[in-house]
Amino acid sequence: MSIPVNDLIERYPIIKKMMKLEPVFWQNQGVLPPHFPINGVDIDIIKDAAERFDRFKPFLMTAFHEYKQTNGEVESPLIKIPNMKKAIEKNFATSIKGNLYLKSDDMLPVAGSIKARGGFHEVFSIAEKIAHKHHLLKSKEDDYSYLLQPSCREVFSQYSIGVGSTGNLGLSIGMMSSKLGFNVTVHMSVEAKRWKKELLRQNGVEVIEYESDYSEAIKNGREQCSKNKNCYFIDDENSVELFAGYAVAALRLKEQLEKEQITVDVNHPLFVYLPCGVGGGPGGVTFGLKAVFKGAVHCFFAEPTHSPAMLMGLVTKKHR
Repeated sequence: MSIPVNDLIERYPIIKKMMKLEPVFWQNQGVLPPHFPINGVDIDIIKDAAERFDRFKPFLMTAFHEYKQTNGEVESPLIKIPNMKKAIEKNFATSIKGNLYLKSDDMLPVAGSIKARGGFHEVFSIAEKIAHKHHLLKSKEDDYSYLLQPSCREVFSQYSIGVGSTGNLGLSIGMMSSKLGFNVTVHMSVEAKRWKKELLRQNGVEVIEYESDYSEAIKNGREQCSKNKNCYFIDDENSVELFAGYAVAALRLKEQLEKEQITVDVNHPLFVYLPCGVGGGPGGVTFGLKAVFKGAVHCFFAEPTHSPAMLMGLVTKKHR
């Protein structure tokens, strides 16, 4: 049932500012201590995803020279940024307690964004299922670099992977899927960065561009993939495998904070600021952080003023 705009504004006054494309800050007064499972999703997905990443380390080190330097770890550095802290304090005439760090996912090898975590993980999950089905792998202890053999790539070439993307997710899924030998199609808005499309095409990925926005790309991607029984559509809006891949970031961050001898508890809270598009990436990271740090972590999503879909869902409690 639709609600008249004036009724929405009366019920949720912040929407008036959102409609004017003004920057706003909203704090959820209904936050509760995390109790898992949440909406049927339990924290065991994080452990499962972390173990899958470990199994694919030999594959990554063999497939991409960049991952030889990280021993196959899909991880980014945690960088202290004191100059940024000073700039914020000066600009907003405030004082920030503690230190400011940047989790630099733009430095994740091959994909260069947070989408590497979720995208790689879902492709790995699909590849692992197919590999076991066709007896390419006998157990989880096998050397997964074997999946680069021509005989394995021939099997994967019988399957397709599709994804709708604004750019980064398509890049991560396209690069990893093509390396394994899948037929890959990335549905993108024409506004997506040209270099990303060219890089995908250079790696054998079919890129289909749409004059309209991301929602049209994902709709068409779903429809096209549904016509092929051997096609897997990676759905940024509904995928638990993507979500689980993003959540692994929390385990890695915990290790990095411990290495820096940074305590996180109720007396030493951790505040995390996450850029947000559809919400899968920051949602997955938040899920992981809440599993690791419980009520000692506080997460804030930063959305474009022109596309505040997550905020709208939270404010109205409509969510979807």
